[in-house]
Amino acid sequence: MLARAWPAALCVAASIGVALGAAAQDAYVDDGPSVGPRFVRVVGDRFYRDHAFRFAGANVAVMHGEAHRAALRTTLDAVRDDGLQVVRLWALGERDASSPDWGRSYAFRIGEDGWIEESFVHLDHVLAEAAARNLLVIVVLANRWADYGGIPQYLRWSGDPFDATSTDGVARAELGTFFGSARAQMLYRAHVDRVVGRVNTLTGIAYRDDPTILAWELVNEISAERRDAGALASFVAQTSRHIRSLDPNHLVSAGHIGYVTASERRTWHEIMALPEVDFADAHAYPAEHDRVRTMAELDAFVDDHARLAHRDLHKPLVLGELGFSSARRALRGARAALFDHFLARADRDGVDGVLAWIYAPSSDHAGAHTILADQPDADSRRVRAVLRDRGRAIQQAILAPSWGEGEAPLWDPSRTIPGTRRPARPDGEGRIAIEPSAFAEARFETVGAYGGTAIAHVYGGGHGYVAYRFRAPRTLGASLTVAMRASSELPGRGQGARPEDTSHVRVAIDDHEIGAIDVPPDDGIGRRVSLEVPIDEALAALLRETPVHTLRFEIDDDDAAHGLCLYGDATGIGELDPTVAAELPGRVEIVFGP
Repeated sequence: MLARAWPAALCVAASIGVALGAAAQDAYVDDGPSVGPRFVRVVGDRFYRDHAFRFAGANVAVMHGEAHRAALRTTLDAVRDDGLQVVRLWALGERDASSPDWGRSYAFRIGEDGWIEESFVHLDHVLAEAAARNLLVIVVLANRWADYGGIPQYLRWSGDPFDATSTDGVARAELGTFFGSARAQMLYRAHVDRVVGRVNTLTGIAYRDDPTILAWELVNEISAERRDAGALASFVAQTSRHIRSLDPNHLVSAGHIGYVTASERRTWHEIMALPEVDFADAHAYPAEHDRVRTMAELDAFVDDHARLAHRDLHKPLVLGELGFSSARRALRGARAALFDHFLARADRDGVDGVLAWIYAPSSDHAGAHTILADQPDADSRRVRAVLRDRGRAIQQAILAPSWGEGEAPLWDPSRTIPGTRRPARPDGEGRIAIEPSAFAEARFETVGAYGGTAIAHVYGGGHGYVAYRFRAPRTLGASLTVAMRASSELPGRGQGARPEDTSHVRVAIDDHEIGAIDVPPDDGIGRRVSLEVPIDEALAALLRETPVHTLRFEIDDDDAAHGLCLYGDATGIGELDPTVAAELPGRVEIVFGP
């Protein structure tokens, strides 16, 4: 149970916090130029900047394209005028040598060795303008996605194979290729070296000596499948150590996207626990999926991240992107109201930094998540008013709650979908055939039905179960066979699939486990699999006890929780191999043998 710290403790905590901060700063000797406040430090699980430091801030669109660059001062003015303290920006952009001329305002390099000095000079301007407004800057060094090049471009340059047709640029199941590629790492580090090792051409201050920079962020929204968690950890640790060899003064963060599923939560925890990572970070777009459906779930989403960071990891927590769309109402609230509720909870939970997505000029095409920095519309004005008020509260608060005992997650993203209560009946030969969508109940971390590929299927991501109701025939026979067309739910249509992406499915009738089936990795079509068991006295008695029974397929909550897809009818989308087509429609079958 969350226990809120009360005002009597605040004064004590404040004096201790300031003393700790002063001690930390006195112990640090800055050999570089003295410009403004000292560098932000981490002491315990808090930031210090001459004193205990919490912040509200914003991502800013000031780097990519002429419209964004031209509006630099106006955008930063808006952030400052709203009382925010920190901005986050992307100092990245990788394009092929064939990129058109206009690509120069979006790129830091065109081709492996075609460095664009104008982009680096613009970054110099950004840091100087931020310092003039007493804004701190989190600098992102690469992008996981294909926007402006990103990891897909590094893999193209390195010659490492990947499925370039993925809508993400690189499917998440293939990100391990980047983490394990020596050449891709070399190309990425070449950019890191140029940015981190740069001297500002306007101020003459080396970036390593500039306290305007709060932190270096390795990669925007990096993540990995559970099987690649070790490779991701190695990449984060080695790259962080490399940055510190260039710049011992600034903090380093991973840039992790965060977590939704239990498996992702375990990986996030392991990455954030690395000693090379100075603070925990994650992104929050809680209304963009069906995992946060109520305000109570929104609170639990924030609570779980804060408890993991502060109580378990003993590190500050920064939510590097917080976004709500203006295009639709979600959680029964307009965008400004959702920002208000989220930030109030973040304040209550002691979250150390929150950065709204995204301040941008009206001269560019505004998206549904844009907060207009100039000529704000009514929606942007309301959001900015919330950021001013809640940001002030976050900056003034010092003490975080005490989280107490307990290991269970505070937020459970799993969803239960009820289905039909009508049981399936056997035919004259004792065979029961059930359409996959005719389940009685399904509960997974992601769950639903999908007909956008060649074969329609019911899917469940992560751990969980799907259950079907049936009536047993009067004559049971000596054996029972359960058959289905199935796959795991990882990685999705075969992109980056490996043998370990199978799922181990436990099969039970009325909570009596009868065996297990291993299903292949998800490729969008699945494979026919089956389980045959003898009907012994115990199973026979169970089947005769009541007229209606439940067949349950379950995936355990562990590192091999790769979900389950059950395939049904052909959709007519694309071509199917004749052998596969002949096996359709797919059904969940229960056959009682002789």
